Amino acid sequence: MKKLIVLSLISLSWKLSAQVVITQSNFPTAGTTVSRNLDTLKVEFDPGTPGPGNTWNYGGLNSDTILTYNFLDASATPYVADYPGSTLALEMATDLYAYFSVTNTAAEELGFGGDAGAFGFSGTTIKFKYNQPLTFMPFPAQLGTSFVDSASGEVRLPGSAIGLPSIDSVALKRYIKRTGNFDASGSLTVNTENWQNALRYKRLDESKDTVFLKIFGTWTEGSAFVPPTTNTDLTYEWYVNGHSFPVLIATMNAIGDSALSREFYKPGTAKSKSSNLVFSVYPNPASNVIYFNGNTTNVQSVVIYNMIGQKQEVQAIVKNNQVEISLNGLSNGIYSYQIVGKDSKVISTGKFVIQK
Repeated sequence: MKKLIVLSLISLSWKLSAQVVITQSNFPTAGTTVSRNLDTLKVEFDPGTPGPGNTWNYGGLNSDTILTYNFLDASATPYVADYPGSTLALEMATDLYAYFSVTNTAAEELGFGGDAGAFGFSGTTIKFKYNQPLTFMPFPAQLGTSFVDSASGEVRLPGSAIGLPSIDSVALKRYIKRTGNFDASGSLTVNTENWQNALRYKRLDESKDTVFLKIFGTWTEGSAFVPPTTNTDLTYEWYVNGHSFPVLIATMNAIGDSALSREFYKPGTAKSKSSNLVFSVYPNPASNVIYFNGNTTNVQSVVIYNMIGQKQEVQAIVKNNQVEISLNGLSNGIYSYQIVGKDSKVISTGKFVIQK
């Protein structure tokens, strides 16, 4: 009988030690750089069922590009004064930072601020602040931990920045409700990597965006021009012991049956600051023709998308380390581009403005 009791205690102790528990010490700290592989191929994706005992096996993931996350001491960034209580900053782009408060009870989002170049408005400073901290995850978190939180905030741009000088300012107000649930555990395999004990975090964000216009000094709701939009963002993240960042992130469609992208850990991933090759884009804004200057040895094509993600039919002429694209047939607005290499992988991305 004594042996059975001892064996039972040993078994219980092993199960408890194997369980993944996320605490503040498992969250990234200032000075941490995390590089990740990103697979942007939209595919059917089964995240598994809630509860323990799952066997997740995701093989065949490919790396379209490498994402790099740089975490900084918030006090070392130029906009920290606008985000009281922030202890950690994530570098989103050049001179653009997301701010967090990380304590022993939770990691909370405070907002983001800096140069709006990543959104196509280079040289314009933007600040988005939540009216109260929005929980990213509570600590400690383990199987069965869940929460519901909500917050709102707004970001403003001068009318001149978006090509509407007759409007003083434009404000985008966002309300967001977040439901988080550490709802499943089990064995996880990603390509050739396997972890026997993984914890899944399901995060659902339901948001509503409303545009307001300031005309002749008076704010008015802009629904007549830009109707309010609602969005549902569903993300699954898998955590394992020994890693301070999820080893797999699946960004899902709204109904949760396919993945829009998979971001995953792979040993030996390069720690480079950025996967983008450097191309200068001019003129920007452009009217009739736009040029991409850089090393075009490996360039296969340039793909252009409008603001709602529709691919635009354009013809690229590659010569003398320059890509020339005619903008005939394209209307005014903000466009994104992808420069694709001869191996069909994206080697550079960015945005430009057409203003005729």
